[in-house]
Amino acid sequence: MKLTRKNFFVLLLIVAGITLILISVYSFNTKGKRRDFIRIDSEQYDTVLLSMYPITTYPQDFFYKYLLKTPLFTDYTIPDFKTFHEYVQRICSSNNTVGTIYFCFLPDKIAASELNRLIGQYPAITFELIMAYPDSSYWTALSDAEYQRILDAYCAVLSTTELPANANLYCFSACDFLISNPSLYRDHFLVSEDAAFFLVSNSTRNSSYLVTQDNTESYTENLRHVTAALRSTPPDYPDLSDKTIFFLGDSVLGNFKGDLSIPGMLSGLTGATVYNIGYGGASASLCESTTSSLSDMLNALYNKDASFFPEHLQAHTDVLTYQTEEISNSNTYYILNYGLNDYFYSCPINFADPYDITTYSGAIRSSILEIRKHSPGAEIVLCTPTYTSLIPNPPNPLAFEEYVDAILRLADEMNVKVADTYHLSGITQENHAQYLSDGVHPNEAGRFLIGKCILQAIRP
Repeated sequence: MKLTRKNFFVLLLIVAGITLILISVYSFNTKGKRRDFIRIDSEQYDTVLLSMYPITTYPQDFFYKYLLKTPLFTDYTIPDFKTFHEYVQRICSSNNTVGTIYFCFLPDKIAASELNRLIGQYPAITFELIMAYPDSSYWTALSDAEYQRILDAYCAVLSTTELPANANLYCFSACDFLISNPSLYRDHFLVSEDAAFFLVSNSTRNSSYLVTQDNTESYTENLRHVTAALRSTPPDYPDLSDKTIFFLGDSVLGNFKGDLSIPGMLSGLTGATVYNIGYGGASASLCESTTSSLSDMLNALYNKDASFFPEHLQAHTDVLTYQTEEISNSNTYYILNYGLNDYFYSCPINFADPYDITTYSGAIRSSILEIRKHSPGAEIVLCTPTYTSLIPNPPNPLAFEEYVDAILRLADEMNVKVADTYHLSGITQENHAQYLSDGVHPNEAGRFLIGKCILQAIRP
């Protein structure tokens, strides 16, 4: 193309515009770094958080309240090892006695050998190293060559055997419940407030996410497996944004709030509106030992009586919300997740009266009729109780599997859907320690498995 005077001036303007943008970006970044250095020199703190990716949702009050530390959160996103080194030097030359530096780092931007050499120079400081945990869309968007390069960099950090004694490495990169849930991310690296609290509270020396010589091979294999599976079969979750789901159950639901509860996870995966009406200690049947029964909880929901639930429970908050909502019955699901406490309390499964609410099956039958009366057209899903390793004291003469089988029979008898979390969630006698925090209550990974099992039952 012939370069005319007009084209020349257009080209010149484009080059000038790009130059101004680059200068502005450089100036902004330089100012961010300069502001950090001013704060490092002038503020009082004993803990510093540095990062190569956004951590603006990390809870500062966690450090004050739970760790009794005074943190300094820096604002500048560290681009490379050289800048990280500058920050550490600046921190150590301040008038503060710093005991801990948290460093959230990108393994593909900084080598393990560089980190190790630098950390070894500051033995009085504990370095808490949080390896990046990009979301599934980050991994699936990479070319094959880029994927292999970045994966190898992550695995190289995990397989290092030369980590200094004053450093701890944490890996959340292979957590399927985290990286596969789009609602937990604001972009490829910035997580939600609930996810950020989980990450910070599990970046401690007694955390199961601490990388050690005993588990480094397992972490490496899991990372390769999870990311490869995401690339070969990206998650496909149904759009249930027009649906409302009521979850009624015990502490498996009620002990957890927000994005990382079972209802929260399903809402994040599908866009459904969810109500978590879970109550620790609740059973389906009405018995002396229970905090509440399924019948009690349905009555509180339908009467919009939030006072039935303690104020700290999500159930209290969600019933208050329900008071102001108009909900279409035809787009509504009820998930009934009971059985663990019925088993622990040795509640009978059946009596002569099939609708006797002092029995497990009778309480569920009666509640199904009540739901159909109050919400005609709503879908009902019964969940089998999830595997537990806990033995009741005194022992229950009935086997736990009898409560599981009762749900399967009821689902067929009452023509409702079933989420067989006992047989199909993937939580078993052999692996329950990986998914149950105490033999009963699922951890984040366990809740994700249970949530996906329920989702399979309600998937259109």
